[in-house]
Amino acid sequence: MVVVAVSFVGLMVFDWAMDLSGRSGGSSNAIGTVNDTEIPLTEYQRQYENLLDRAREENPDTEPDEERLAALDKQAWDAVVSAALLRAEADRRGIDVTDREVVGYVRDNPPAEMQQSPAFQTNGVFDPAKYRQALANPQLAGTWDQYASIVRGELPLRKLQQQVLAGLSVTDREVEDAFRVQNEQVRVDYLYLDPAVLVPDSAVRVSDQAVRDAYEDRKNEDFRRRSTARVRAVVWEARTTAADTARVRAELDSLRARALEGEAFDELASEYSQDPGSAQRGGDLGAFARGQMVPEFEQAAFSLAADSISQPFLSSFGWHLVKGGGIETDSTGAQRARARHILLRIEPSEDTFVALEDSASALAKRLGGGDDARQERGTALESLGAAAGDTLITTPPFERSDFVPGLGRVPEVADWVFESPVSSISPPIRSGSSVYLVEVLERTPAGYVPFASVRDQIRSELVLARKREKTAALADRATALVRQSGLDGAARELGLTVRSAGPFARSADLPEIGRGNDFIGMAFGLDPGETGGPVKLESGVYYLRVAERKPADMALLEDQRAGWRQQLLQEKASAIMSAWMEAVREQAEIEDYREDFLREADDDASPTEAPRQPPIF
Repeated sequence: MVVVAVSFVGLMVFDWAMDLSGRSGGSSNAIGTVNDTEIPLTEYQRQYENLLDRAREENPDTEPDEERLAALDKQAWDAVVSAALLRAEADRRGIDVTDREVVGYVRDNPPAEMQQSPAFQTNGVFDPAKYRQALANPQLAGTWDQYASIVRGELPLRKLQQQVLAGLSVTDREVEDAFRVQNEQVRVDYLYLDPAVLVPDSAVRVSDQAVRDAYEDRKNEDFRRRSTARVRAVVWEARTTAADTARVRAELDSLRARALEGEAFDELASEYSQDPGSAQRGGDLGAFARGQMVPEFEQAAFSLAADSISQPFLSSFGWHLVKGGGIETDSTGAQRARARHILLRIEPSEDTFVALEDSASALAKRLGGGDDARQERGTALESLGAAAGDTLITTPPFERSDFVPGLGRVPEVADWVFESPVSSISPPIRSGSSVYLVEVLERTPAGYVPFASVRDQIRSELVLARKREKTAALADRATALVRQSGLDGAARELGLTVRSAGPFARSADLPEIGRGNDFIGMAFGLDPGETGGPVKLESGVYYLRVAERKPADMALLEDQRAGWRQQLLQEKASAIMSAWMEAVREQAEIEDYREDFLREADDDASPTEAPRQPPIF
């Protein structure tokens, strides 16, 4: 059977924190149930936030609007429900995986994040040798345990998919038909009844009351707006200092002294080491060959006698303390060292953050306060802020969320901004690895877009709608003319010009016409010389005549046959999985508690504040 990679009908956005076994940790709150099995709120949160991150990466300068957020909410909910249904069905069928299968999958399927990381590339291309080397690195054992846990949850779902898709195939005839349909072309002549041209503005009357009525009818759906703000921010980035390096070194000296005085090294490692992979094993890294560790670590580990403890030493990971476990030599003479270690990472100290906050406070004091001084403060912030901090950023207007344009995800900043009046200057705000001083430049309350600002837009839309109505009435005469005198005769009678398009394929996007619509469908449904219409689209009314049909060049298929077969297999597999999932969902008892959480999130909002849909917990 040909292997088809189907991502469970767009099922999940996998991440390192996800537990596909259905036993997610964290809050016991449930966002819903599937056949009485709870869906953890944390699972939905991770899925939604992953989708939101992707949306922001695709459009980094624009925060997703309410419609997009609602779509992400639905996508996240569908994903976690589908995952629960798949897990339950895999359990029902007794589908399981062996340790050997998990190890093989981890070995042969590097995560996409690693394939894209420069650390796993050579000359900009993923290097499998570097991935294999990382797999053998005991310092990364925690990472691989986490990946293996994800794989252990995912593989039963893949096996289930294979069972559902058993017998899937695509015939040569299907490949040839699909190639023919997608590659044949037509050239057409057409008559276009354009409302904007055929109906002059003077022939359409739209009263002021009609515009106002349209605004009121559409206000809740089209003209509702959330509160927005625009800010200026000075950013100080916390960086490690020589003092931070010395402080961590001193901490490790203290731990070394405690170990030499008799405290168990493995207990110290479990309590203090910041290497999550080895800390839970008492710092044990197992046995490793030369070339598997960074040079500084390798030198220390291979030079230590069993049970001796190194002096603290520095690598790109931080400060290390290593306890030797002896050197093993295999039959080929290759040596492997055993060791335990304690890793302390060098991070900005509290003193570093306090110093940055003092700088921010000093700048705020120089800027003063009061609305009367706003212009002067703005000028000062432009000049003093650029000199005092690392970065000075002025944002475009943005809606309330954890995300602030130019600053990234800074919930502490966003919360302060939307609780503060215009002209306010914040106290120092610490978020992540930075300190911020923020001035509120503009605040627009939640409510509705003013009628005056959209009046002309609504009027234009109503005028166009009336023109379309009049054009539709004119189409009755045009249809009779086309039947009586043909396309060219009708054009002469109406004072219009016959236009041409093509040759084009079914996937074409045509000027004035668009793509994937009834015009395209009719063009490929008519024989050469045959005329059809009317075709009524948003852009107007069309009549068309096929001037030429160009069959697909089937000789080109031979070099593309495998790709076409794989594409059809993928399409068939997606269709089968979608239909199967829909049938499973219809039989399941699904309870959705999202509205309960949303209602709680909105309890404190003002009546005019747009709902925070969907909630980010």
